[in-house]
Amino acid sequence: MPVQFPECKWKPNVIRRQVNAVKSSTLVVEVETDDGLAFVKGVNNPAGNESLSFELVGTRLARAIGLDTPEFAILDHDFLDLVRFDASPVPMGPVFASKAISGSTGGERTPFLEQLVNPEAVPLLVAFDTWISNFDRCPPPDYLDPTPNWDNVFFVAEGRRFRLIVFDHTHCFAEGELDMALENNGYRDDLRVFGKFPEFNDFLSEGSFLKALENIHKVDVSTIEQIIDEIPEEWELTFSARDAWIRQIVERRDLLEELILADLSAQMRLKL
Repeated sequence: MPVQFPECKWKPNVIRRQVNAVKSSTLVVEVETDDGLAFVKGVNNPAGNESLSFELVGTRLARAIGLDTPEFAILDHDFLDLVRFDASPVPMGPVFASKAISGSTGGERTPFLEQLVNPEAVPLLVAFDTWISNFDRCPPPDYLDPTPNWDNVFFVAEGRRFRLIVFDHTHCFAEGELDMALENNGYRDDLRVFGKFPEFNDFLSEGSFLKALENIHKVDVSTIEQIIDEIPEEWELTFSARDAWIRQIVERRDLLEELILADLSAQMRLKL
């Protein structure tokens, strides 16, 4: 059965046909559903089955704190032949589906930032990416390759202005296996700040971060537990990993204010 989430208006039920195969870390396949075009990610992709759980949890947490994302659902892939860019088949079972939207990705000195209808999304994105340790948008400076990835920041036109949209959360929470990241509270205790594109600096202040953190703290433990509980069993996330993940998501949330404001203070001192 398809899973349609209450936070989304998009209600697809079936995949009708494949449209395209996309070269990406998870070998996404573009499809047509009974409710428009979508991009789907399935198990046995090069990023691993856990990447689907990261995508679902990251996207749902983003929605829960007020960030805009493409609409999404979990669909049953149960009768069509879907073929990835590397010619491998998408195995049957539940797939993560993201509704196709029209817009533009950003880039260095992007003009879209000056015309945002939702400028509050900028500090919220930095706080959120730090919460979920998102290595795939703008990793911390000490990362192996700290080059910002504007492909995961989307701008959708609204009249003459633009709305900032975030998507693709398959490389969050862990650089490798989730169990390794959770071991000895490694995910929880990562002191680095993520998502801080240099172009965002004019939007970042103590006041804007405190407002963003207020949004994050509105997500209660029961909501986080429900999000983790609704990960399909076919994605092979163990119950012990689910429990440890919930605990560290909550505990890392409670460390965010100290972590982010310390980084902001250090940045201000460098400007003196």
